[in-house]
Amino acid sequence: MYEIINPSDAVTFRAPDDRIARAVALGLGNGNYGLKRCEDGKQVDVPCLLLLLPEAGARSCLIEWFGDADFKGYIAGHQAEIAEALESCQNVAPDGREGYEALLVAQPKAKRAAFVKRYEDKHRSSLNTITKFAWATAKAMRKAK
Repeated sequence: MYEIINPSDAVTFRAPDDRIARAVALGLGNGNYGLKRCEDGKQVDVPCLLLLLPEAGARSCLIEWFGDADFKGYIAGHQAEIAEALESCQNVAPDGREGYEALLVAQPKAKRAAFVKRYEDKHRSSLNTITKFAWATAKAMRKAK
């Protein structure tokens, strides 16, 4: 589980590894959000300054962070994993994530989407709607594939 470090609401999500999590954080925050791995509390480097790096530095960072010098290529090759991580975004702090997921699983399948949206609306404290943007991005990615 990962936490988006941002100046507004607590947002957590699930991702299979740091690379997918970095892609999510970079896509959601356009380089302005940090990222923390919740299991060990470690900050995960996010390429927020990537655009300021000279070409050689940017290529080096892309290879280090994504295993590929082509970020768009990485995204295209991992659309399903990234979309799944984006869909798991929710306005819930790390210490409340387990409880949220228990409530979600307790909902009948037909009512889960409505529950997720109600939960987001109730727990969002700012006009910044990171989760709604994440869900819309995931939907667009799945549609494009």
